[in-house]
Amino acid sequence: MLPALAVGGQLLGHAYQMAQSRQANKGYRNFMDQRESELEGLFNQEYYKNALETPGAQSALAIVRDRMKENNRNISNEAVRTGATAEAQTAAKSANNKQMSDMVNRLVSAREQSKPGMMSAYMNQKANLDNNRQNYMNQKRAQWGQFGQNVASASTNVLDAYSKGLFSGSDDDPNLLNGGK
Repeated sequence: MLPALAVGGQLLGHAYQMAQSRQANKGYRNFMDQRESELEGLFNQEYYKNALETPGAQSALAIVRDRMKENNRNISNEAVRTGATAEAQTAAKSANNKQMSDMVNRLVSAREQSKPGMMSAYMNQKANLDNNRQNYMNQKRAQWGQFGQNVASASTNVLDAYSKGLFSGSDDDPNLLNGGK
């Protein structure tokens, strides 16, 4: 009876260990799903952001806008002072507008040039998450394989004990306490 109890205890211990492992697996999956969702959200937010809505672009546009206002004011003042024609004023203001247009084009171009780097960083981080998941699953497979070996070993011990007659007799049988010898 003692060997049967020992094997039963061994099996219960393994079952408890696997239940704890299942709980840890659930926590790990939730954590990895959350990290993947955060990564995807951050990527989408940055990758698809309008080039003119970035803080750097807003700052650059504000500077150009302020300079344009100042230049237009200077052009108007100079026109009043010198008696410049409306055509001259329009040409000067048109040059200012071209500067703004050029700035917008440079900002959009710079943003587009940065996208491959953003995509590459995202794909690398996604691959790291996938590799971590794969490694974790490989560890779980190995643990389940070990669990199967432990069950097989315990079963073999029970059959061995049974074949030696350790399950026959009463609990008071001295053979049960010294391994059937």
